[in-house]
Amino acid sequence: MPKVVGTISIDTASEKDTFFAIDEVARLQRGLALARLAFEKFAEDQQHDGDFIACSMHLLDLEILADKISSSLTSS
Repeated sequence: MPKVVGTISIDTASEKDTFFAIDEVARLQRGLALARLAFEKFAEDQQHDGDFIACSMHLLDLEILADKISSSLTSS
């Protein structure tokens, strides 16, 4: 489990910190989208419903959360 080793206030974050955070969130968004598509494709190919669809929906929820974080970072 990752540890939080420090935080940066939005007031004290440098422009470089903000760009880094935006880039990292974009990478997270791409990874989540690819994972969700892979789960959906696997479920479709294997004709699985239940757990794979639920996992896909959780990944979609995380994508939406990452999008909200990204919007928050870019509007600051």
